[in-house]
Amino acid sequence: MKIFLALLLLSPFVRSEDIFPIELTCELGSDIVYININSNIDDDDLNWITIKKYYSYLRFNSIGKSKFFDKKLPLSRLTLSNETIGIKFFQGIDSYFVNINRLNAKGYISPASHSRYSGECFKGFKEYNDKQI
Repeated sequence: MKIFLALLLLSPFVRSEDIFPIELTCELGSDIVYININSNIDDDDLNWITIKKYYSYLRFNSIGKSKFFDKKLPLSRLTLSNETIGIKFFQGIDSYFVNINRLNAKGYISPASHSRYSGECFKGFKEYNDKQI
């Protein structure tokens, strides 16, 4: 019984196992971002980010870089913890950061030299077909 109580008390400190792949749809600012993370976090073919080609600050600010939208871009850095997912990726020569709080599904995308665009993430790849307004 004592062992059971000790394990019960320590259980919050044991890292929970992730179920891969982690597929996310994030609405960050006016951008729709799809993120795929596989168990091998060093594999560029399995870990990617896609920014949908809708009106967005990232699209507007990246004139001449439209070839990077709707494409699977490899992640240059990926960190996973129980609390956060941290991502760095490049769109041409510009670097971007995505940080997601895994506890409340809130996140942001931040161009390296600009302000943050906040929003919310959802499990799975959400499709957008109908007008909302």
